[in-house]
Amino acid sequence: MLGNLVLVAFAISAAMVLGLSQVTLSIVLLNLAIAIVITGVLAFIGSGWTVAGAVLLFFLGPILTRFVLVGAVLSVRVWFLGIMAGWVLGALLRRLHDRDLPHSGVGR
Repeated sequence: MLGNLVLVAFAISAAMVLGLSQVTLSIVLLNLAIAIVITGVLAFIGSGWTVAGAVLLFFLGPILTRFVLVGAVLSVRVWFLGIMAGWVLGALLRRLHDRDLPHSGVGR
């Protein structure tokens, strides 16, 4: 669990440093929040389709910002690092949520 939290902290820190060289703090925080929340929910759900959704989100974010959401600002560096941090956080929360469930007994 500690390794996951270190990875999330590193991804967010790197996103802040790399993002602030491109855009303002408010845009960096907004990009991080959106990426972390969306991929965190997908990772928490945890099915095969959510992995496909995360991959789609990985590529659709920059494409939508460029061609559909005219005037929106997206830092690709922050977006990608936010997706990584969100996925790890969502999977970690799922693991904590499932900790108290009874074991299936497979492999005993």
